[in-house]
Amino acid sequence: MSEVRVISDDDLRAMTLEERRDLMLRLTRLPGGRRGAHMDPSKIRRHRLTLLTLGSLGLIPWTIYLGVTLPDRYVVQDWTLTWTGFDAMLTVMFLATALLAYYRKQIVVLASFTSGTLLLCDAWFDLTTSHGDDRLVALGFALCIEIPMGIFLIYASLQLLRVTYQRLLLDGPLWRVPLIVAERQKS
Repeated sequence: MSEVRVISDDDLRAMTLEERRDLMLRLTRLPGGRRGAHMDPSKIRRHRLTLLTLGSLGLIPWTIYLGVTLPDRYVVQDWTLTWTGFDAMLTVMFLATALLAYYRKQIVVLASFTSGTLLLCDAWFDLTTSHGDDRLVALGFALCIEIPMGIFLIYASLQLLRVTYQRLLLDGPLWRVPLIVAERQKS
């Protein structure tokens, strides 16, 4: 039976960034290292990028079309369901964020970012759909609660992501840290 060598924190710190990345990629290729190992990551990546690119390009004419054709005023069929549904979704995301944070689960990063984004959307829709005195209330809520809390939640998620990368001994700002996904090796 072969001897098992344990890599210490000091060993990891002594490795270059490229050596650490290579180690992580090699670990993901081990049996049981990750689900879906039989799938070609580069093919999946190409499909996702194609979908995102086409979706982005498709939204440009759609947005222009809506800007030209939508009426200035419109009576909504079910205003109550629209807003209570949105607020229910926001409540679920807040609760998920709180529970995941309480239990210190890594996926809290995603929940926090989503909660923050929903809060910013809530502020936008409150401001753009209100009028008269309601607009002042919406502005107050947006400036005092929704926008600061949304920014805080997004910032907190990015900070948690940064700490995760630092614990993995990766360096640099988040926008420079590569996605840690094993690419199929070229033969």
